Amino acid sequence: MAVGGVSVRIPGRGRRVAKIIVAVVLALVVGGWLLLTATTDYGAYPPARVYGWVFDHPLPPGVTKLKVSGYCRGLSREVFMRFAATDAAIESFTCASAGRRLSATESRSLAVNLVSRSDISGREARKVGWGEAFSSGARECYALNSSMSGAWYVTIAVDRARHRVFVAAVGH
Repeated sequence: MAVGGVSVRIPGRGRRVAKIIVAVVLALVVGGWLLLTATTDYGAYPPARVYGWVFDHPLPPGVTKLKVSGYCRGLSREVFMRFAATDAAIESFTCASAGRRLSATESRSLAVNLVSRSDISGREARKVGWGEAFSSGARECYALNSSMSGAWYVTIAVDRARHRVFVAAVGH
C-alpha cells in the first residue's frame, strides 16, 4: 500500500493470501483425486432404486425379480440388470418410441463384447447373468432413446420366450 508516495508493507498479509491459495489448490487436488478414485458398488443399493436412477422413473408394473450389478469409478459408471417382465412391460421397452432395434450383427457383437470381457465391466455383466441373454437362440436388442433412459446410454436384450430383460447402461 502506498502512503504519500512511500510504499508501506502490511505484515502477514502476503503470507495469509499465499496460505489461502495453497489451501484452495490443495482442496481441489484432493477433491479431484477422491472423485477419480472413489468407487461405488451399485449392487449394494436396493435394486429398485438403481433402476430408478437409470430409467428416471420407478419400476413399471409387471417387472419382478430385479437383479442389479455395476459400479461407478470416477467419471465412469456402468450398471447391468436382469429382471422378469410381463408382455406389457416388455412392450414398453421395445415399442418404436422407446428405442431402435439393433441388427443381428450388432446384437451378437454386444453379447460377445460384454460376456467375454475380463475387466470389471465383464465381471459385473456376468454377475447378473448377461451370458444367459444370448446362450440359446436369437434375442432382440434395443438401444433406448435418451428420453427413456435419462443420463445413461441403455441397451436392452429381450428374451420374450422366458419373459426376461437384460439391461446394460453406461452413464454419461
